[in-house]
Amino acid sequence: MILLLTSRGRFGLLAALWWSYFDFASTAAERVIGTAGRRDAHLLARDVAGLLHPEWTSSESPGTNGPTS
Repeated sequence: MILLLTSRGRFGLLAALWWSYFDFASTAAERVIGTAGRRDAHLLARDVAGLLHPEWTSSESPGTNGPTS
């Protein structure tokens, strides 16, 4: 069925799937972090930030506690 869509239609479908995935993931992460205790929420948020910004947690980078400016 996807092959029958025009290139614009395929792009729209891909964009909708991409958007829904990240919309769901952010909602789920917010729910998990919101229900966790204070320390656990901090650790979860740190781990998520490390996945999104590996340079923050790399032992090779000069500033391992956050972004450097």
